[in-house]
Amino acid sequence: MYDFIREKFTPEQCSAYLKRMGIDEVPEPTKENLDLYYGAANVSIDKDSLYDKVVTRNRGGFCFELNGAFALLLRGLGYDAYSCACR
Repeated sequence: MYDFIREKFTPEQCSAYLKRMGIDEVPEPTKENLDLYYGAANVSIDKDSLYDKVVTRNRGGFCFELNGAFALLLRGLGYDAYSCACR
């Protein structure tokens, strides 16, 4: 069922994906950019926290943060978007 969890993109696919996001260099996997994994992150999904993290501080985030921020963007643009938890 979860066979995909061991798969990964090739280096070329990774470069193309990052380029699509405007990132030219591959970031090092440091503790700072993996802070959620190490338990240092304070995950908050309220509107202002999401805006601050994703837009102001130009950070990525946990799926609930990124999807929540995107839903807020869509609603701000006039779309009838809603969130639903699933896996």
